[in-house]
Amino acid sequence: MDKNILGKSLLNGVIAWILIALILFLLKGMAFTQALTAPYTIFMAIAAVIGSYIGYMRKPRR
Repeated sequence: MDKNILGKSLLNGVIAWILIALILFLLKGMAFTQALTAPYTIFMAIAAVIGSYIGYMRKPRR
């Protein structure tokens, strides 16, 4: 069960990382690779992983 939750959380983080970089690429005119490696983009993706993991862990308790 934990591997499934961890896998889904990591997938959500990767998707969030790519989407945030894509938004920065389109709106700010930044290079896509520069947007991928920007520190705040990485921190937001890590926050998405942690938030997803906590959310998936709390879901079965209800």
